[in-house]
Amino acid sequence: MIDMIIDTIGNVSEWQKQRSLFSIDLSQPFPVEDLLSADVVTNITFPSELASVVPDIDIQAEASWSGALFPSNESFFIYGSGSGGEDPDERTKHTLARYNSAKQQWSSVDLDGDDFNGDARLRGAAASDPIGGTSFFTGGENNVRGMLRFDASNPERPTWTNSTQGTGTKDGSPHVIGGGMVYLPVGTSGALVLLGGADPLKLAHNQTSTPSSEEDDKYTLRTMAIVHVYDIETSTWFPVSTTGRFFRPSGRTDFCLGVSRAPDDSSFQITMYGGSPSNGRALDDVWVLSVPSFRWIIVNDTDTQEWISDLTEIGRSGHTCVVWRETQLIVLGGKYARPPASSVGSNNNVSVCDTSYSPIRLLDTSTYVWKSAYSPNLSAYQIPPIVSDEIGGE
Repeated sequence: MIDMIIDTIGNVSEWQKQRSLFSIDLSQPFPVEDLLSADVVTNITFPSELASVVPDIDIQAEASWSGALFPSNESFFIYGSGSGGEDPDERTKHTLARYNSAKQQWSSVDLDGDDFNGDARLRGAAASDPIGGTSFFTGGENNVRGMLRFDASNPERPTWTNSTQGTGTKDGSPHVIGGGMVYLPVGTSGALVLLGGADPLKLAHNQTSTPSSEEDDKYTLRTMAIVHVYDIETSTWFPVSTTGRFFRPSGRTDFCLGVSRAPDDSSFQITMYGGSPSNGRALDDVWVLSVPSFRWIIVNDTDTQEWISDLTEIGRSGHTCVVWRETQLIVLGGKYARPPASSVGSNNNVSVCDTSYSPIRLLDTSTYVWKSAYSPNLSAYQIPPIVSDEIGGE
């Protein structure tokens, strides 16, 4: 296993498209809650010759609020969620860029299946089984129906299909803008849990901004009382009702999710952090959805440095979460409603680079304490008491 996080989101001072890929070495400790130093982050550049075999690589690499990295053991594939161009290059339709992190080597790979690279899927939801080499991408603003299924179990000849069976909308797949989705290793082939986001059925024809509760004629934030579960073996969606002792989290978009597996395999804890309930706002709350009970539990997270430094609710939206070895929720990037820290003027009324609000955060999912440093030698995961008191387990 390669102890590394690789992400396409950088610490930049303004909304700028960047053809950059950044990695963080998780075999070594490093501080968080601060700007990252150059010895922690590695910038993996795209070779210029890659553009000759992946003609759409510029668009895929600079995808904004779209796309995903599809992992498969030592490699991952860059999916830019389509250019949406009227006349995509024939080579683009079935070709993705691949990076092998063990060999530190770029290459291109041709996919078997239909043309999905031409479908623009902005702000969709993605989830992966990196061991089996299967990834999924669904929803988004551009009204592309169905769920994209990417299979790299044969890494030299991956395939992709559009899966639409089961319940949900008229074509079978729940269509969500800015929602979250995770993979759970259960059953024969695993399952996906899709939650939150906005209902695009009330999306104005030319509206592309963040869904807002203040614009009910254009958007409807989806309730957290219902989540959708996808059985990978049967390619079927099922709606599932959730419970909570007193209440459930409010509707939101652009949050992040991470999964921790109980040591006795009795449950999975899906941790949700932040998100946006309306235009210009961000949340900083932490919730856990415990599966298979599908019970929401609000978390009293402690030692959050952003509260300590500002004493107000800052929150984040548009960030990414990765859970490392069950017990460390690593938060990457995102934005918050504050004036920009750099001298570059912001046209979006948000900050994306600041010495007080780090591009990376770390939450211990055994204790729900925010950490000031990452350690590769943290104790094994245990279900935190706030969860076990509700559902049991170890």
